[in-house]
Amino acid sequence: MIDITFLLATSMSPLLAVTPPPQDQTTTYIIMGGATLFIVYTMMRLNKRKTKRDPMDTPFQTRSLAQQRSTERQFEALLVEFSEMSRKMTAQLDTRSAKLEALINDADERIARLETLNQQAPPRPNFQMPTEPPADRYAPATPTPDPIAIAK
Repeated sequence: MIDITFLLATSMSPLLAVTPPPQDQTTTYIIMGGATLFIVYTMMRLNKRKTKRDPMDTPFQTRSLAQQRSTERQFEALLVEFSEMSRKMTAQLDTRSAKLEALINDADERIARLETLNQQAPPRPNFQMPTEPPADRYAPATPTPDPIAIAK
């Protein structure tokens, strides 16, 4: 009977065809397991090389002086930009608060003027609403002719 591993070995490589197939099945499983582990290990190493590494993983002392100065310049530029932005925001808030104060003062002046005018005005007459409308209000102005007389 022909062993399947022998057929696979002969079809895969002529080098493997020279070696006789192992007679013990455990040896075959050990070799297949070792080959699988080798392939998995190789694939993991290749995958690890392709991933981007975080620059903060390396210690700060291992960076070059040029890199440190570049980072320092970036932080200084960021601080300058932040201070300019906060100055602009403060100026906008001051402007808006001044406008609000002017509007509040204008409203207070109008309220005071309305109160003085209300005190100086004569009292209003107390009008009472009629409870029922007058009866002749809805009466026609001229009497309506008889519809039969209109048809003649």
